[in-house]
Amino acid sequence: MPVPTPTEKLTGYRTLQDKGPAWPVLFWLPTTAIETNLHRHLTSLAGGTLGVPIATAARDHAGEHGGPAGPVWKVVGNGRRRLRLAELPGPPGPGGPFHPGPPEPDEDPLYLLRDDTPPTGA
Repeated sequence: MPVPTPTEKLTGYRTLQDKGPAWPVLFWLPTTAIETNLHRHLTSLAGGTLGVPIATAARDHAGEHGGPAGPVWKVVGNGRRRLRLAELPGPPGPGGPFHPGPPEPDEDPLYLLRDDTPPTGA
């Protein structure tokens, strides 16, 4: 059975995104040449990326820039700037079975450290 290409997976990722958060799909690639070709291909598609945010990183580049957590991720359609994982776009999307929405103040493990959120029961 053939392995689907990244572009063949976009419809499935779009369906998943419609049911939960719109986190970017990450592709870890072996070289920057392959990464560049994938970006070129994705931006040339008639339907684009179907609204699915996609970020890529290449192993040969990441080794010299902090690994996967470093500024090595490139968002498709976002030019040449590379981002850290924490900087990638990630709108939470609608609540649902795969995403319950933002935590309530008392569910946030750091709420006691925040000045703007009183502890519950106070």
